[in-house]
Amino acid sequence: MSDVIGKPRRVLMLVSGFPPARQSILRTVKFAKYLPEYGWGPVVITPAAEVAGRAEAPLLAEPRVFVRRTLRLPTLSTLVAALPRRSGVQRVEESSTTSRAGRRLALSRVNAAIRGALAWGDTPDAFAGWIPFAVATGWRLARSCRAAAIHASGPPFSVVCAGAILSRLTGLPLVADFRDAWTLDPSDPFGTLAGWFSAQLTARRVRCLRALERWVLTSSTAVLFTSRATRTLYLDEYPEIEKKSNIIYNGADPDDFANELRLPDRPTLAHVGTLHDYQREQVEVFLRGFARALRTRTVPPDTQLTLAGAIGLKLRVNLEAAANDLGIASAVKVVGFVPHAQAVGWMRASRLLLLFAGENRYVRLSKISEYVAAGPPMLAFAPRKSETAEEVQLYGGRVLSHVSEPELEAELALAFEAHNDVRRGPHAIEHPHPLNRRTEAQYLADILARAVDR
Repeated sequence: MSDVIGKPRRVLMLVSGFPPARQSILRTVKFAKYLPEYGWGPVVITPAAEVAGRAEAPLLAEPRVFVRRTLRLPTLSTLVAALPRRSGVQRVEESSTTSRAGRRLALSRVNAAIRGALAWGDTPDAFAGWIPFAVATGWRLARSCRAAAIHASGPPFSVVCAGAILSRLTGLPLVADFRDAWTLDPSDPFGTLAGWFSAQLTARRVRCLRALERWVLTSSTAVLFTSRATRTLYLDEYPEIEKKSNIIYNGADPDDFANELRLPDRPTLAHVGTLHDYQREQVEVFLRGFARALRTRTVPPDTQLTLAGAIGLKLRVNLEAAANDLGIASAVKVVGFVPHAQAVGWMRASRLLLLFAGENRYVRLSKISEYVAAGPPMLAFAPRKSETAEEVQLYGGRVLSHVSEPELEAELALAFEAHNDVRRGPHAIEHPHPLNRRTEAQYLADILARAVDR
C-alpha cells in the first residue's frame, strides 16, 4: 500500500458509496481527490456495490487514492424492499384506492406494525449490516498503513457509528462529517429517523437514535457540518461540541465544468440532482406554472423541463401523471440518474436551474454550489428565512416561497427575457473560494492535522 499512498499521513475514509458505484458520495470523492495535495493519503473503506454506468475516470485514475471494498449484510428492510410490490408491505395510500374501508384499516395497522419492526431492524439505518465489516477492515488497515486519523461521512449514519467504534478501538481521532442533520431535524426529510418505510416515530426510537448521536459526537475529535443552520441547530442541543465543530460546504470542482459547452436543440429548464418525496408539492406547483407559461406562450412553445437525477419510482410516477394531466407530458423529460459528467452538462446547458428545498430551514441544498459553478440563473422554492434562500440570493438567484401560478409565470417570463440571448459562463469559484472543492479539501486537511496533533 505504501506504493499507492505516497504521503506520510494516511486517513481512513469511511463512506457509503465511492466510484464506480452508482450512489457515490461526491463530497468524499472530491476530498479524496485533493487531500494528497495537502499531505494526506486517503484510504477509502466502502461497501462493495454493483457498478451502474461508466466510472468517473478522472478520480479512478488518481494513483494516490486507495479503495478497499467490503461486504455489507442486507437488513430485513432492504430484503423486503427488493420483493415485488404485491408482497403487501407497501404504503397505505398505494393500496387504499382498491380496498374497502375495513380492509384498508386492517392493512394500515399491519403495515404500521411491519414498518415499525423494519425501522428497529435498521438501527441506526439500513447500512447497519455494514458496520462489522467496516470496523474489521478499518482495524486491519489502520495497522498496516499506519493511519493517523479517521474520517466518516453520514448519512447513512451507520457510517459515522462505524467510525466511532473504530476510533475507540484504535485510539485514532475521528472527524465525523454530518452532511445532513441526524436526529434534530423534526421534518426528517431523508428518513434518518423513520427509515425506508416511513415508520411512525416513537419516543423510544428517537431516544435510542439520540443516544447513538450523542455517543458519536462525544467520540469525535472534530465534527463537520455543511450549513450554518445545521451547525447552529446542533450547538443548541450539544453546546459542548462548539470548539470542535466546523463548516465545510458541499462545493463544486471547476475541473468538472471545463469541457466544451453543448447546447440542446430546445430551450431547457432543469432540476439536476436527487428528488425526494418532501419536494413533491413544490415540483407540482412548478409544473402547473410551467403549463400556464406554455399555454400563454410566456416561454417558447418548445421549452423543455428536464428532471435529471435519482428519483423514487412512486414519486416519478406521480410527477409524470401530473405532467400528463396538465397536457405537458411532451415538454417534461424525467431522465433519472445520470453520470456526474452528464449532469454537469445539463446544468450548463439550461436557461434556468431549479431548486426545491421543501419547508426545511436546515438544509443547504448541495446542488447550489454546482449550480453556481455552472452559471445559469437559479430559481429556488424555499422558505425566505433559510440558508438555501440566503445562498441563492447571494449568487444572484431568485427565491419563491408560497407562490401562485400567475406569479410563477411572471418569474419564467423574467428569466427568459433576461437570458434569452445571453448565456453566462461559470462563476469564478477558483481556489481559495469556500465553494471550491480543492479549498474544502485544504480545510479538511487542516482539521485532520489539528486532530492528530492535539
